[in-house]
Amino acid sequence: MVRTIVQLTEEQAKSLRERAKKESVSASALVRQFVAAGLAIPAVDDERRRRALQVIGCVKSGTGDVSERHDEIFAESVQSQ
Repeated sequence: MVRTIVQLTEEQAKSLRERAKKESVSASALVRQFVAAGLAIPAVDDERRRRALQVIGCVKSGTGDVSERHDEIFAESVQSQ
């Protein structure tokens, strides 16, 4: 194993200790589990990112100020449901 120093907020450290105690494992073992789980999630590849960026702006809303009023427009759409 490789020794690594990780800095956590006080709240994160407290939560980590509490969870480790609850699960009867060491904090280090829990961190290793979290890292393994995080690394198991595939990273967004360049092709998916490129395709996602291509669709930006390709839909006409009929409103010319959506980028400026998106919060207001979203709130209106939720209230009308």
